[in-house]
Amino acid sequence: IFKCCDADCSGDINEHEAPHAFRALGVNPCCTALEQTKYDLNVSYPLSRVDFARMVQAMKNQHPHESCDRELPHSIRGMTLGQLGHIAETYVKTGWLRDQCEKYNCQNPQADFPQTANLYALDVHVVKPLTRPGGSLAREQDVKFKFPQAAFKCSMAQLLNPHGLLVHYFVSHAWKHLFESTVQSLQKFSQQGSIQCLASDIVFWICAFALNQHRPQDEVGLSPEHGPFNAALSQAKLGAVMIVDKDAVTFERIWCLFEVHRLKALGKDFELICDRGPLRDLPGKTPEDDDFV
Repeated sequence: IFKCCDADCSGDINEHEAPHAFRALGVNPCCTALEQTKYDLNVSYPLSRVDFARMVQAMKNQHPHESCDRELPHSIRGMTLGQLGHIAETYVKTGWLRDQCEKYNCQNPQADFPQTANLYALDVHVVKPLTRPGGSLAREQDVKFKFPQAAFKCSMAQLLNPHGLLVHYFVSHAWKHLFESTVQSLQKFSQQGSIQCLASDIVFWICAFALNQHRPQDEVGLSPEHGPFNAALSQAKLGAVMIVDKDAVTFERIWCLFEVHRLKALGKDFELICDRGPLRDLPGKTPEDDDFV
């Protein structure tokens, strides 16, 4: 837990990383309890591994009511390509998500942003309903029982992989991309055989599934440098990919630009991909590919 929550790889836990690290161990202290424990133990930020362990044990002993459901560290909230494919097959390729979007658009003709089968709609109709306890239309659509019942509100990655997965690739993308195109981009990229495992087992970190969408503001934190994106970027084993479309809208997103900046600072591998495959492979293949590039 300590290593996974050490987002800046400094070897200690700072005041921004600490709340996530405590919640990963089922501890969610109020400010008063936290400061009292630090005072009693005579410790301060940044916390060493030993001091962090002492803090956790002391808070569990002295403030047992300051507990919470355990949350996976952000850096291991990955999902396999196979799991992403299950989502697409269950909700997109069947036309179910399209139908939900059309129903919403008919009921809300004056909506500023009509729904389409992208991550915004997937979040509303699939991610949030599946990751909270109880029934939903999305759960009724899961006739093959690919998605477990949620015991508490959590991220999709934690629902599917409660013990976490080490991430191969961080995915930089725009939510407005059609989800089917997003999955196809990752499938084409994974066919390269650059990693010694089945393509379906390659693990990607995608913010829509990695963050607890029931409280995204708490998850994101006060600044990009101290949030889950930085933790995932720094610990993704093989670097990152950015999914682009013909309009290159990812380069208009501040979060995507931050991710590119951090990848350069971290010295991580980075590749541009699309639903036709990696961009580096497209020139000269077909006239349509040349036009896309």
